[in-house]
Amino acid sequence: MIRGIQREMIMVKTDKSSIFESACFLLRTDIANERPREADMLREANRIIEENYSHKSRKKQKLGRSIKANIPSFLYGSVTGVALFGLIWLIFALK
Repeated sequence: MIRGIQREMIMVKTDKSSIFESACFLLRTDIANERPREADMLREANRIIEENYSHKSRKKQKLGRSIKANIPSFLYGSVTGVALFGLIWLIFALK
């Protein structure tokens, strides 16, 4: 949150994204006087974006893999449950 002090902000606009119009980055106050190079700022911005995007992407991939891995177990459990129910039903039906 900016409170009554002057901060240096860099705004990156894009026309290529279907979700975002622009991204804003505030320079740290302790390095604002040094003025980092543009290439360094872009590299850092890309690192931050990639770090946040890949974290969400990994969660989604893990969820997809776990669901696919559990389908055979679910089917095996269902078939076993139906077989046990049928066996119990036969035992009580034949008495």
